[in-house]
Amino acid sequence: WLLCAEHSCALFDLHVLTFHQFALHLHTERAALGLPEAGKSPFELVGDFFYEYLLAVLFEKGGQTVGPFADLEGSLGLRQAVWRSLRDLLEAQVEPSVALQAVEEGLFDEIAVTRLRGLLGLQEALGLLSRQFGVGLPEDLANSVIHWVADSPFLARFSTIIYYGFYDITQVQLSLLEE
Repeated sequence: WLLCAEHSCALFDLHVLTFHQFALHLHTERAALGLPEAGKSPFELVGDFFYEYLLAVLFEKGGQTVGPFADLEGSLGLRQAVWRSLRDLLEAQVEPSVALQAVEEGLFDEIAVTRLRGLLGLQEALGLLSRQFGVGLPEDLANSVIHWVADSPFLARFSTIIYYGFYDITQVQLSLLEE
């Protein structure tokens, strides 16, 4: 109402979308245009619970990646806490290999090095398992359509796109908006 009455703005073709809805719309548009790279999504969308379960399996198996967390295995909420840290790394688009290189170059306190190596190793392991199982998060969907933004007929119709967000915009979302 405020936009219509006080600012004389017509609200034709107005879309109010979450980032996930926005990414789904772009993905559907790309597929509807029959572009070769579109087709079926390369992954099935899953949620936090799936990855927390994968972490439980990795913790059970043990090994070098899980080593730094082995002494905490009985801690209530360990899986969820580690997953939240991993999700932060994923949302920030931190590449495990680049971060591991920074760890090896001594850019972090010695106290944190062992756990950082473990966390980044888990991030790499989950990335590999995600590809093997063909699963991904909503952020993966948004990331997969970033290169499509410039060619989207849907977006080309708009003279302005307004983002209303809070303090928690992720790097994936920012990359999608910048494109």
